[in-house]
Amino acid sequence: MYRLIIWIILSNAVCFAQSSEMSDPNIPKNLNRIISLAPSLTESIYLLNMGEYLVGNTVYCNKPDDAKNKQRVATAVDVNIESVVRLKPDLVVATPLTDFRAIKKIKLLKIKVVTFDQPSTFNQMTRQFLELGQRLGQQQLATTIINRARKKVGKDNKDALKNVKKPKVFVQLGARPLFAATSDSFVNDLITYAQGINIAEKEKNGIYSREMVLSQNPDIILITSMGMTGEEEQKNWLGYRSLKAAQTKQVHIIDSELFCSPSVESYIDALIELIALLHPQLNWKLKP
Repeated sequence: MYRLIIWIILSNAVCFAQSSEMSDPNIPKNLNRIISLAPSLTESIYLLNMGEYLVGNTVYCNKPDDAKNKQRVATAVDVNIESVVRLKPDLVVATPLTDFRAIKKIKLLKIKVVTFDQPSTFNQMTRQFLELGQRLGQQQLATTIINRARKKVGKDNKDALKNVKKPKVFVQLGARPLFAATSDSFVNDLITYAQGINIAEKEKNGIYSREMVLSQNPDIILITSMGMTGEEEQKNWLGYRSLKAAQTKQVHIIDSELFCSPSVESYIDALIELIALLHPQLNWKLKP
């Protein structure tokens, strides 16, 4: 569980099923075996119709379901280099969260490794997704998926929210220490779109205190899923009778993978869920 929390905090930082779109015919001939060292990259690989080429991933790569059938070669940070070598990959994709020493060793073994930065906004994510598509020979499919997603988060849907009252939101990513979502997190990008105010947005780091939360008195508290710890934190916050979020029972547990490390498509799912939490009175529906 500690490793999972570390993953969420550092990444702040994706397609629940393979796309039915037609693939590009130019998949690199030497690209037959791929290893992914991040859940978001694993989901994106499936979204690009390249799941059949995926031979290994991390213990946290659970979406789509088929990803669970791949060999686990890493945790949130650590990589089993022997397992990687045995799988004979043509390409390993990673993020800065992956142990840099393991990446260095893999490269010394003449295995190609591409490290993708952790995006914190929708626009950054689409650029990264396009780069992944290009490397996998699926640029056309990647462009189609991006254009479809951009249309859904476009002006027509955003304008429907422009006159709503903006609630103050606190997003808790970790418990010990208390850790909040700041401006460099995906959750902050989602809150901004959903017309909310992230009370921790301007903090230089995510370390927070309960006293700071109580003084800012948010309307809504969102806790990323942390197993029993998440449920304990929810109960703790509901116990503060002076807190607006507790008075209105607006303390919710949200899916950490969905909100902290979404894919181009699951970003839309996270957005729909967040808007329902922030503005339940709207009965807001996404226009296709």
